[in-house]
Formats: sequence, structure tokens, C-alpha cells
Amino acid sequence: MPPNNTAGSKSLKRTLNTQIGIVVLIVGFIIGILFFLFSFQMDEKKFQNDIRIQTKHLADTFTQQLWLFDHNTSQLLADLAVESPGITALRIRDHHKNIIIESGTFSDTKETTIVKPLRHDGETLVGYIDINFVNDTWKEYETVIIISGLSMMGLIIIISYLSISSILNRHLVRPLERLQKDMTGLTSGTFKRSEIKGQKTEIQNIIDRFNRMASALADREASQKRVEKQLSKEKNFMEALIDTLPGLFYVYEDGSLIRWNRNFEIVAGLTQEEMTGRSFEEWVVEEDKVRVVKTMNEAMELGGTSIEVNLRFKKEPVPYLLTATNLCTDRKNFILGVGIDLTNRKELEKALHHAQKMESIGTLAGGIAHDFNNILFPLLGYADMLREDLSDTPLLKKKADEILKAGNRAKNLVQQILTLSRKNDQEYGPLRIQSILKEAVELLRASIPKTIKIEIDIDQECDFVVADATQIHQIIMNLSTNAYHSMQDSGGLLKIALGQVEITGTPEERSGLKPGNYACLEIVDTGTGIEESAMDKIFDPYFTTKKTGKGTGLGLSIVRGIAQNCNGDVAVDSKVGRGTQVRVYLPVARSGADAPAPVPNHPLEKGTGRILVVDDEEAIAFMEKSLLERLGYKVTAVVGSKNALSVFERHPDQYDLMITDMTMPDMTGLQLAEKIRYLRPGLPVIICSGFSEQINSKTIEENNIQGYLAKPMEKIDIARTLEGILTASRENN
Repeated sequence: MPPNNTAGSKSLKRTLNTQIGIVVLIVGFIIGILFFLFSFQMDEKKFQNDIRIQTKHLADTFTQQLWLFDHNTSQLLADLAVESPGITALRIRDHHKNIIIESGTFSDTKETTIVKPLRHDGETLVGYIDINFVNDTWKEYETVIIISGLSMMGLIIIISYLSISSILNRHLVRPLERLQKDMTGLTSGTFKRSEIKGQKTEIQNIIDRFNRMASALADREASQKRVEKQLSKEKNFMEALIDTLPGLFYVYEDGSLIRWNRNFEIVAGLTQEEMTGRSFEEWVVEEDKVRVVKTMNEAMELGGTSIEVNLRFKKEPVPYLLTATNLCTDRKNFILGVGIDLTNRKELEKALHHAQKMESIGTLAGGIAHDFNNILFPLLGYADMLREDLSDTPLLKKKADEILKAGNRAKNLVQQILTLSRKNDQEYGPLRIQSILKEAVELLRASIPKTIKIEIDIDQECDFVVADATQIHQIIMNLSTNAYHSMQDSGGLLKIALGQVEITGTPEERSGLKPGNYACLEIVDTGTGIEESAMDKIFDPYFTTKKTGKGTGLGLSIVRGIAQNCNGDVAVDSKVGRGTQVRVYLPVARSGADAPAPVPNHPLEKGTGRILVVDDEEAIAFMEKSLLERLGYKVTAVVGSKNALSVFERHPDQYDLMITDMTMPDMTGLQLAEKIRYLRPGLPVIICSGFSEQINSKTIEENNIQGYLAKPMEKIDIARTLEGILTASRENN
């Protein structure tokens, strides 16, 4: 509350009026005294003047009478003189000072006696005259003079008081009162300049200084308001910033929370009032509390630290990374902490670990595939030729068929490994799953025991998908085989369904899928189910819950690899004792117009032309030579790229086409093709490889390679590829 200056103003005014009144009274009193003294002095002067005149007149009169010795007349004149105003007694004495005539009574109080010698003609002393004067005029006018003096003194006092008061009020009190009101405005926060003008220099100087002070205060108030506004904005910004921080943010003092962000309240499920004063350790799981307390102490000593702990806000503990930083301000120590939910990070670490594991498997698979396919190629090639040679001997032909069957199983196993590692090149194109599913179900009905009932629900309107037919068939067989194994002891129901669904990205749907339309292949069984602890590992290569000898552990891994290669995914839901549901999502194609036409199956014709076969393995080179010669071609087989170049240099125009391995010492197949074409431009080249990451459609196009065959290839694939390329080459020439 600002002080009340009104009482002070009245006190000043009263003090001034009192002091002015006293001064005026004193001055009036002094003026009154001076007035009385002046009046008395003037009356005294008049009295003395009257005495002088009357004394001279009476002296002249009685001098003449004494000169004539007329005492009677003198007596008469003396009596008359005594009766006149101002003379109370008169006495005439002779020149010996003997009393001749006396009239009235002489008194020593309040009277003036004048003795004057009487000289005739101014020279001869004839006697003396004694006159006793009294001032009767003063006595008559004394009351009037007192009343007049007092009246005049009172009037002077009043006029002086009013005049001085008016002057002081005008030039001092009123300006000060107005200035006081303006000052009162300052105390209430109204920094307004005073509008008082035209005052005397001293008062105006005070007003000017007040105005400068008011202006300074107004500027400071405006500046303070700007600062307060800016501070308010900064405070709101910091509060908004803190509330928008991801994870948990908190300020810790003496074991209690004093500040936190909005997300902390949401995660904890508490209101602001419920959060106040709580200890952070309340949410730490029991086994981590000692480490958290130690971390807080380290933060106080070292300035900052971090720790991974499990926090329990609801039911399940959640992994968090807690950072703690010591903040010292106002001689108080605070702990500033940030908690980051590591759930997604842990999942990403698992995914990264899985990706690294798959990459390692892929690298291993590529090396295995190359070497194993090089081993299988001559094995399958010679077995096929042996089968043809033994066509008239059924028993031996059957044994050759078994060799081919085992070799093809090994070939498919390599393809499965490459599919798992996403390193195989498949023929993707628009296809309808319905027909593949129908063929697979017929095969399943023939191989699955009657104790397992099969139900089919196929949506015939389901659109095309872009995939490889062999891989789709593999998905169906792998999942159905898994379902069969889970029910083979007790029997059950195997349900296979195909439908089209729309993924909108809701939380309950697979987060790895982009929104859109998908073909959903669903395999459901009523078997034993999968333990919850094993659900995180079911897609790991070589992980299996089956008994020894019942599975390789590649089934689900291959299924997921195929689905993800098609930009799809796999979802598994399983309960122990209730069975398993597997859903494979594959994005549908816009149209099935690009579906590949079936390849006509016509008999192979004898080929013509000279072929140069190059491989770094002798068994493969001479097996290919034998196979191609059976197809009617003239073949030169060379082991090694350098030897092949030397052979070609001697007779560059002798060959119509070159088949070369990709991965060889000294020169790769692409490098050999470049040198050969330098000698013979336009020579058709076919690249073969057990597996090579260097070969793809772009590489083949950029190097003008006419064909690519993946080992181990079948005779029909080699024959049709050679026929197509040589026919095109002859037409161009």
C-alpha cells in the first residue's frame, strides 16, 4: 500500500497557516505599538506647540498688565486663562519672584509647569509667569485612538494573513497538493507527467524533476513489462518444450520430484497432484533400485552419468535409458534426468542382429551355392546323359533316376538357402495364387493322413500378385507341412484360406506393411501350438520346435524371406494346445494383363553351329561339351580363361557362340567376353555361374551379354537358350 500523503499535506497547510498567523499577529502587534507611539508622539508635539503658543500669548498679555500695574485686570485674565482648556493653574510673580496673582492649583502629577520671565519690550524684567498645563486632548481621544489602533491592527492582521495565505496557496500549497496527487499516481503505478505549468522557478524546478522522474519510471515500467512479457514467453516456451520432450523428463531434489514433463504423467498414469513429491525410485524394479541410487550419487559427484534400468509403471517392466545431470543453482543441488524408452531400440537391435545374422548366412550361402552348384552341375548332367543311355535297361535307368532325384533335391536345397538369404534370382511376374493353391492342396490330400481334415476357402476374386510360382508353391507346402507335423499324433483340422484384405496401418495390423490391398494366404491348424518363449525365434534360420529328424528349421525363415522379397510379410499367432495361425500378406498387382504366357512344350530339335565352352573346372567343361554334342553342336571345350583366349585368337572366325563361366582365375567371364569381342565383334556370349552377385539384368545389358544360365541348368534350358540366341544372330547377319 502506498503511504497516505493527504495527512502530510494538511499538516503542512495547517503549519503554514499557524506560522503565518503568528507572524502576522506579531507584526500587527508591533505595528499597533508603533501606531500608539506615533499617535502619542504626534499628540505630544501638538501639546508642546500649544504650550509654546499659549505661553507666548499669556506672557505678552501679562507683561503689559504688570507694566501698567493693573493687578485686577491681571487677576481677571488669570482666572479666564485657568478656565481655558489645557491650563489648570496660572501664577504671576514680580521680578523678585513674589506671587502677585495666582489662579488654580498647581499639581506635580500629569501636568507640565512652564516658568517664563516677563520682559517689557524684551529688555526690562517685570516679573515671572508660571503656567500649569495639562493635556486634556489626549485624555479625550485616548479611547478613540485605542479603538482605532486596535481596529487598524486587526484589519492589517486579517488582510496580511489572507494575502500571505493566498500567495502561499497559489504559489506553494496548491502546486504541492497537485504534485502530491501526481505522486500518489506514481505509487499506484500510473507514471503520468504532471501538467502543472507556469510556476515560480523553485516550484517549477521541482515539477520538472518530478516529470523527469515520472518519465524515467514510465520507461522503466515499460521496459520491465517488456522483460516480464519476454520472460513469460520464455517460461511458456520452456514449459511447452519440456512437455513436448520425448520420453521422461524430471527434476529431482532431496529425493523428490519437483518438475516433470507431460509425457511422464501419461506414462505413469497419474495427475500432477499425484506426481508431486513422489520419489523416482517408486517406479524402479526392485533389482535395479540399488544401481539407480548409486547412479544418482555419481551424478552429484561427477556431474552426470547414465544407466539402463527397468521401470514398472503399469504391469510389465519397460527398459529405459536414464541420464542424470547435476545442476547447482542458488546454492542448491538438483538432478536433471531424462528417461528414454528403449523398447523400440531393443527391437531394432534384435532386428539388426537378425539382419547381420542373415547377412552372414547370405554370404555363406553365396559361397556354398557357387561351389555346390559347380559340383551338382556335372553330376546332374552326366546322370541325365546316363539316363538317356540306359533307356533300354529299366533297372539301371531307375537307378539313374534316383541319382537325378537326389541331385535335384540338393539343387532345391541350394535354392532354399539362397531364398532364405535373398540372394537368388527368381522369375517374378503377375500370377494368380488360386491355381497354385489348388495344385498344392491336391498334393497335400495325397500325402497327409486321413486323421487330418483339410478345409479350403479360396476367394476366386482375389487379384494377381507379383511373385515366383515356384516360391508360392513352396510357401504353401512349407506351412502345410509344419501344420501337419503339429497334428500328426492326434489329428485335427487344417484350414487353408485365400482372400484379399486392405491394410490401413492400424496398430493391430502388421507395422511392416505399407497401407494398401494384399492377398492374404492363411494356414490354420489345431495342433500343439508354439510356446510363448519361442515366438521371438520362430523366424530364425535352423530354429525348430520339432523333434530331431522332423525338420530343418528353414521352413518359416524361407517363407518370410519369400514374402519380404515380394514386399509382403508374415504374421504368426499361436497358443499352446490351441493351434497356430499363419497369415502371409502379398501385395496385389494392379492388373493381371502382364501374366506370362505358358511356354510351349515342343520337342527339342538338333542344333547346328560351333560352340566354344570355357570353364575353370575340367569336369564341367567336358560335361557341357558332351551335353552340347548330344544336342547336335560342334563343341570346343577349354579349361581356363587364358587358354580360351589363346585358342580363340588362332581361329576367331571359327565359332558361332561362346559359353563361359563367370568366376574364373585370371579373367572373369565378362573380361574374357570383352577381349573376345575385340577380336570378333558381335560374337554372341552366354554367361554361366553357380552363383555370382556380379551378374544381374543390368550387368548383362550393359555388357551386351545375350544370355545367362544358372548352374546347374537342365538340358532343355541350355538347348532353348542356344536355339533362340543363334537364330537371332543368324537373322541379324
